[in-house]
Amino acid sequence: MRWIVIGIACLLAGCAATVPAGFGKPSIYDADGNRKGYITEGALGQKQVRDTRGVLLYEIRD
Repeated sequence: MRWIVIGIACLLAGCAATVPAGFGKPSIYDADGNRKGYITEGALGQKQVRDTRGVLLYEIRD
């Protein structure tokens, strides 16, 4: 029984780690079609541009 619980926990942990940062967000691509980042909504309605790891690159203020 213990091995079943450990197996299910490992399976769930593996599935959660495979989702890339910014999944489902508007993406930014380079000229070759490689995904370079994505756009999110920040505090006070500011748009934030982040790289594929989720690191904030810059904010767009209107």
